[in-house]
Amino acid sequence: SREFLAWLYNESPVKDDVIVDDRWGTDARCAHGGFWTCRDRFQPGKLQPHKWTDFMTMGTSWGFDRLETVQHDYKTPGVLIETLVNNVAYGGNLILNVGPTADGRIIPLMSERLLQMGAWLKINGDAIYGTQPWLTVQQENTTDDVTVYYTQKSQTGDAEASGHDLYAILMSWP
Repeated sequence: SREFLAWLYNESPVKDDVIVDDRWGTDARCAHGGFWTCRDRFQPGKLQPHKWTDFMTMGTSWGFDRLETVQHDYKTPGVLIETLVNNVAYGGNLILNVGPTADGRIIPLMSERLLQMGAWLKINGDAIYGTQPWLTVQQENTTDDVTVYYTQKSQTGDAEASGHDLYAILMSWP
């Protein structure tokens, strides 16, 4: 309700730390909240004027589905990593759903995918964690069938100030 949100943002003890997405109310998507989600698998492919988040599943279901197959339903490590990189490069976030079994286990394939993403982040995490989109070239990021994503990390915390680290992330060899 509007009253609750007014209290949450203006008077609650967590008002300075709370995050609310746009998955509430009628006509709220891509219009209200601290983060826009617009729809599942929201990937605008361009910089947005507002913070946004991509909600996606590792397979095709939000819960564990024993009928999903590795070949047809689960995203590859490359697809998962490129989705993360794409989102960060365009100023978004990624919430990756991992659906446990009925008894709360994470199946080995999903665990393996998370470990593969973690291994990639261990090497390339500086280009992801604490970065912002590089506004200069982000719109022209594909040449000769090689997609390049750009992020930057300001040394001062001010994205507009000079003095930042620039990262170019290639998803395949040129």
